[in-house]
Amino acid sequence: MKTLFWLLGVSAVAVLLALLMGYNVATVSVFWPPHRVDLSLNLALIGLLALFVLTHVALKAIGALRQLPTQARRWRQQQLERVVVTALLDAVTQLLAGRFSRAQVQGSQALEHLSSAACRDWPQRAEWTALSHLLLAEAAHGLRETDSRNTHVQLLIDSAATPDAAREGAVMRALRWAMEDRDLDAAQRWWQQLPQGAARRIHALRLKLRLARLQQQPVEALDTARLLAKHGAFSRVVARSLVRSLAQDAVQAAEDLSQLQSVWKNLSPAEQAMPEIVLAVAGRAIGLVPAGPEAAVAAWQWLAPLWPQFRSLDSVEQHHMITTAEACLPQVDGVLALVEQAQRQWPDDAGLLYLTGQACMQHRLWGKATQALQLALPGLVHADLKRRAWVSLARMAQERGDDPAAAQAWQQAATLT
Repeated sequence: MKTLFWLLGVSAVAVLLALLMGYNVATVSVFWPPHRVDLSLNLALIGLLALFVLTHVALKAIGALRQLPTQARRWRQQQLERVVVTALLDAVTQLLAGRFSRAQVQGSQALEHLSSAACRDWPQRAEWTALSHLLLAEAAHGLRETDSRNTHVQLLIDSAATPDAAREGAVMRALRWAMEDRDLDAAQRWWQQLPQGAARRIHALRLKLRLARLQQQPVEALDTARLLAKHGAFSRVVARSLVRSLAQDAVQAAEDLSQLQSVWKNLSPAEQAMPEIVLAVAGRAIGLVPAGPEAAVAAWQWLAPLWPQFRSLDSVEQHHMITTAEACLPQVDGVLALVEQAQRQWPDDAGLLYLTGQACMQHRLWGKATQALQLALPGLVHADLKRRAWVSLARMAQERGDDPAAAQAWQQAATLT
């Protein structure tokens, strides 16, 4: 359709020119004393048009001739730019392939060209120079050339022309390399050089989490893990597992009861509801040296709300809960009532029968304690609970003066390892 309209337009112009010039009898007289030249108006117009075209072509030719040196210089810069880009691409390819020596060669060639006088006016020279230093540092790290790696990173950071993004990337890479070398002091220094905005990014927070774990700072690692989970850096399952593990590490790092209570207060309500963390906190309170009555009372306060969930725990957690509650028996009142309530709710549970027997023994209820422990023994799985049950039966038999029963109980306890 466009072609049809174009043909119609050309035809219309041709018809108009034919009508205008076909019957034009006007003349143009040119006087050049003593001469006179008469020309038709059509010829004069054609001549003027031809003169305009020739002048335009001559001016364009002169302009193109004058631009030849500039075009030659631009062509040489383009060729040099292609060489630099090709060298950088080859360096990246060799680096990804694990050929660090070849990557160093290509990166050095690119850096050498970028350092020449011909590249000083390039608009992206600073970015390419920073990339060359970063690639050379990465290759040096792969070859375990620490001095060369640090030199390239420092040159990149110290250069005033280095873009902010490249400088932040170099600091993050240096931080990762220091952690891989287990140089925690250097890693901490690199972390402190990160700007505040860059330190809030997910990648930087991942590095901070790793650094905190290497420095054995579980509280700071836990705070960082919470922040990463809030930003969606992990899936829900992974975030829960990571937070639970770090919370348990923070609990185990507590040196006294005040530190342990401080760690507990810093936990979120969701974390305080996790059975694994509750058991870790209560167990750590019992394991503190010296573990006085205050530690036992605090452990029982953390442990008591968990009893309604006893049957939903796995066997390891149930065992941990029973042993922790048993350690609280001599110093905490009210344990027997809560244990008996749970035992009545689940009468077939051997662990609760064992704990009931131990609680009754602490209250000198010998008959009830003996009955509960004897009922619990066949169902106990863990050898340490069986051994302690036989020991308790032996002591109660001695209290009753039943030496044969006591000897038999001591013998059964001795056979368990």
